[in-house]
Amino acid sequence: MEKAKILVLEEELIVGEDLSISLREEGYEVVAAVASVDEALLKCHETKPDVILIDSHLRGFVHGLDAARRIRSETDAPVIYLTAFPGDPEFSGDLLGGTTACVTKPLSITELCGVIDAALMNRGRRQP
Repeated sequence: MEKAKILVLEEELIVGEDLSISLREEGYEVVAAVASVDEALLKCHETKPDVILIDSHLRGFVHGLDAARRIRSETDAPVIYLTAFPGDPEFSGDLLGGTTACVTKPLSITELCGVIDAALMNRGRRQP
């Protein structure tokens, strides 16, 4: 079976690369780790990721919610927020509006993989 494709949108590229390494070690295919919404949209069109991980705070946006809304307008891949601020009421509201989940930083790779696998299963796809 083909590995699940993950796109990482993380403002700090070193954090995105570090996360990519951990995800690859867990058996996922990270199609890109990018730092901007424009790059993420380009990679979404090129690679058709199965799941998109988005940093909750990005330059040029109030927070990752705006970025996620823009990305979701062009792809149906589940979006998972990565946040250091899980109590933000806007995140809770957006979970009702189409975002799959919110995972708190510092990230537990085990928890994140569980959330990714749940998103894949909800889409009818299983991670090998």
